Amino acid sequence: MSLDAVYTHIQQLFIADLTTVIGSGLSCSYGLPSMGTLADELEAVMPELLGQAGIPDTTWVGVAQNLKESGLEVALDDLAGDDPSLPILVTATADIIQACEQRAMARIISPNQRYPLQELLCYISKSSASADVITTNYDRLIELACALAAIPVDTGFSGHTIGTYDEVASREALMSVRRLPRGQTSVGYRHHIRLAKPHGSLDWFKHNGEPVRSEIAFGGQPLIITPGLSKYKTGYERPFDAQKNRATGAIDRANTLLFIGYGFNDDHLQTHLNPQFSRGIKTAVLARTLTEAAMGYIQDFPHILAIDAWPGQADSSRVHFQGETLKVESIPLWDLGTLISEVLT
Repeated sequence: MSLDAVYTHIQQLFIADLTTVIGSGLSCSYGLPSMGTLADELEAVMPELLGQAGIPDTTWVGVAQNLKESGLEVALDDLAGDDPSLPILVTATADIIQACEQRAMARIISPNQRYPLQELLCYISKSSASADVITTNYDRLIELACALAAIPVDTGFSGHTIGTYDEVASREALMSVRRLPRGQTSVGYRHHIRLAKPHGSLDWFKHNGEPVRSEIAFGGQPLIITPGLSKYKTGYERPFDAQKNRATGAIDRANTLLFIGYGFNDDHLQTHLNPQFSRGIKTAVLARTLTEAAMGYIQDFPHILAIDAWPGQADSSRVHFQGETLKVESIPLWDLGTLISEVLT
């Protein structure tokens, strides 16, 4: 394996029907909480919040005991979908992440600050009129990148101050009409990002029983899926069902796949990724540290090119490809900004 072959593999991803999957690794690099940090913060605030709401903390005590031993997702398996503490948990999760998100956004928009995700999405949007991006994150760092780059986003919601869930209207808002000779016209779509958020978003709320998207302060119940059993119950409710189908459909029709900071731990997505990997679809994975699940896929499907930091040397890279491992000295290709500068520009 040569470094030139690595660069060529990555460059060849950027064709029509590239699907990009962005996980928590990217958000954590901007100070948003990891699953472990989120678990610690929930453990600290949940007893008081439940007490204020007059809800017994009987179930939560069991969850809290398992948090550090098993992790948040396994611990929350103890919460049934109708547990009265669940709405408190959802709101607390949204509040914790949103506070970190605000600090991250302030950093990103500060003067002379480079935002590699913005650069990447510009590059992606040029390859296709509708470029699919999937994220399992609740934050809006992708939407911010698109706004800074003036790239329209099809979210599935229609409207601005308060938007309703209407996938047809969301897509039609991106239509453009071009005048042709002899009075004829051509209808198409502006280049845009088609975003799928199957776990929900910090700006989604339930209002009068319906999902809405609002960028202003809103008093409704946040629409995010916390880990645990409730994920599977809520996942079949609107808009989660439609967003899940949007995400899996993007995977099914992809010609190439790019993963950034994704841990390969989402059952819904993995069900559709496995057939794509089996047929040998060109794939690249980028992460500071590859998860155990990611390493399992790399071993099972050696055509996947994966890059992470060389252990103990964050300024160097470890490339996995075709059963080989390559050390790239003094070039942190696992870092998105470095990758863009080295490979795409």
